[in-house]
Amino acid sequence: TGKVEVLADSYQGKPFGLCNNAAVAQDGSVYFSDSTQRHKLEHADRDVIENVATGRLFLRQPDGVLTLLKDDLYMSNGVILSLDESYLLVAETGAARIQRLWLTGENAGKWEIFAENMPGLPDNLTVSIDGTIWTGLVADNDAALQSVQKLPLFARKLVARLPETLKPKRTQSIMVMAFNEKGHCILNFRGEHPQFRFVSGVRERHGVVWMGSMQSNCITRFKLTADQLRQISAEAA
Repeated sequence: TGKVEVLADSYQGKPFGLCNNAAVAQDGSVYFSDSTQRHKLEHADRDVIENVATGRLFLRQPDGVLTLLKDDLYMSNGVILSLDESYLLVAETGAARIQRLWLTGENAGKWEIFAENMPGLPDNLTVSIDGTIWTGLVADNDAALQSVQKLPLFARKLVARLPETLKPKRTQSIMVMAFNEKGHCILNFRGEHPQFRFVSGVRERHGVVWMGSMQSNCITRFKLTADQLRQISAEAA
């Protein structure tokens, strides 16, 4: 009908902090992330610098019942379902990792690390028709960030509120990673473009990787080489 309807805006009487990404199952169930309970979108980077885990993952069932699946996530971000909906992935931007929740089978309800110690901070996630998992990395997981995240909380808060010119410099690189369903990295792409940075969304189609950004007013793309396509095809199989 074109009518906009609010499906959920709070949990246990408290409004969501920063709803971020959603994955919809075939039965209409909606899995979605609430990145932080401390900051709004314009200050979301503070959550990464302050390194405080208030991110959450929710399930809204078709009948409207809302369930908290996991809390204490470091800026929960991208959410996807596998092609057969046997598991769900959620990116923790602040922790430079991706976690998996098994939904069916003998491991149903079990959480595990899908990818960790990533070279950058993962944002949104997508899955290709062959099951390959794609993510854009919005910034390097470098020594400067890791050092700040280990400081006492009061010091992290001070750094997070510094003017942009005084904060640790973030990468200007274009970074994309791809994984097979076992969590093995099968592509780690890094490139440069003067008009594009901060890859927040990635989608692959017919050997072309398309990228979007929250900080650039354009989209960009790169074509996978023949060797890359063969490697991805072999790993996906």
